[in-house]
Amino acid sequence: MSCSVDIVWLEPSRTLDQVFLHDMVDGKVWKTLNWFPLKETTIDKVEEGAVVVVPGQFWSVEQVNKMIRPLDWVLIVIVADEENLFEVDRLSHPNMKLWVQTPRADKDYGDATLFGVGYGHAAEHRELKEKTNDIFLSAQDTHERRHSMFDMLSKYLQGGASGVLNRTEGFTQGFDEETYFNYMNMSKIAPAPAGACSSDSFRLYEALESGAIPIADDVSPRKDYNSIGYWNKLFPDKPFPVIGRDEVSPIIDELRKDFQHKANKVFSWWIQQKKNYVEKFYSDIDELAGRERKPALDEITAIVTVSPWKDNPSTGIFEKCIKSIRDTFGNIDIIVTFDGVREEQSDMRDAYEEFVRRALYLCNEDGAILPIVFDKHVHQVGATREALKKAQTDLILFVEGDTALTVDSEEALEISSLVGYDYDLIRFYHFDEIPDEHRYLMRDWLTLSAGSLVETVQWSQRPHLATKDFYDKIMGYFSDNANCFIEDKIHGVAQTPEFDGRMAIYISDWGATSVHLDGRKGLEKYDERQVF
Repeated sequence: MSCSVDIVWLEPSRTLDQVFLHDMVDGKVWKTLNWFPLKETTIDKVEEGAVVVVPGQFWSVEQVNKMIRPLDWVLIVIVADEENLFEVDRLSHPNMKLWVQTPRADKDYGDATLFGVGYGHAAEHRELKEKTNDIFLSAQDTHERRHSMFDMLSKYLQGGASGVLNRTEGFTQGFDEETYFNYMNMSKIAPAPAGACSSDSFRLYEALESGAIPIADDVSPRKDYNSIGYWNKLFPDKPFPVIGRDEVSPIIDELRKDFQHKANKVFSWWIQQKKNYVEKFYSDIDELAGRERKPALDEITAIVTVSPWKDNPSTGIFEKCIKSIRDTFGNIDIIVTFDGVREEQSDMRDAYEEFVRRALYLCNEDGAILPIVFDKHVHQVGATREALKKAQTDLILFVEGDTALTVDSEEALEISSLVGYDYDLIRFYHFDEIPDEHRYLMRDWLTLSAGSLVETVQWSQRPHLATKDFYDKIMGYFSDNANCFIEDKIHGVAQTPEFDGRMAIYISDWGATSVHLDGRKGLEKYDERQVF
């Protein structure tokens, strides 16, 4: 999308609680389909509308109202105002939307978007490390909530848990930044006691960025500041625990049970949350500016399905799969589904959960991969149904996680231009020629610039492009409680007259256009357990 939209950062514009916002507009958090770079300017040079970022404790509502009065539209983002000194209720503009950082729990902000302080410098220090510490807390011990948390954790560690506690006298007076984040990256659980006023703290988001599970605090240390319900207000669907005035020990005990799966659920939720923020930010801009943003007909979302493999916890196969998509189709959205472990493979659970942890780190680094982690085994059909709900484009690239594309990017672009017009699905063929035993499933041949397109009634789950509408239709052939591979049902359905002329395979003059990396390596398919 080609746009020119102004953003005005009122001073001070580089405080720690604005880092996440800067990363959002710089495309470092998520380059979602409606993302585009904003043009930084000053308020006097704005010609139409603008995003105006206001450090609330440094500006009055009178000053801001005067600034924004001449603008056609304005997206106001209130930051750096933990005490809520800025009077958002008195903001006045006929075409305005509002974002509020660290909102009051007991205040109604209408349809404003509410968000927290963000992760500070954590994104600069992300590193995949073995998590050897059960607990980590390094913080200024300057009020009752901090005293209480440190005391409870000190007592807990005497019971045999591993951890690092570091009480300091003031903000940033503890470990140096590198040491601090090294400990965070190596820790499983990160209690995040309230800040000086709000329940919010950088620590919670630092934990989320590192793949740890934070324990949020719902109680402000100030008796005149009601913070109860803050985290429910900010994140109604949060997967991490919140502590009030109760003991922390039972919470930690529960988190340590099946910790890695719980951490994987939290990490995948956080990646989704970041995507949601970016999409909401840019959709607000589009709505204010009177623009309707729809994905182009040739935009693609990849769906990658993953389940336990023999070489877990290695991410080698997964990385080859993702790299092949990036090399072929560039920075498209990718949805990765991590199926739950079936009971028959429970002995693979630990290695698989560690694999998912490592894969989620790679998803977070990529910036355009949305992971979905399942609690139970839903199989390929269940995972695909959930992924389709998240897809926002008309075209789907389906890739099993232990396959990879080998097609040239220009050839792939030519193929994508045919899907949705000439065909509903085109598969990237994994042979360099059609085996004799498959020829009865082939129909007309069409010569393209660097290969051949062969009309077919053969269904295979090897990498293919399809319309989302076609895939939604395919899902309709399965029952609500289906638990099975897609191919095992549709290979027969595809040979009915309804599918004639709707599918094709692509064979390049240079050879096979996809490859099977064989993650299962002979693992049982449990065909008799499939439910269609």
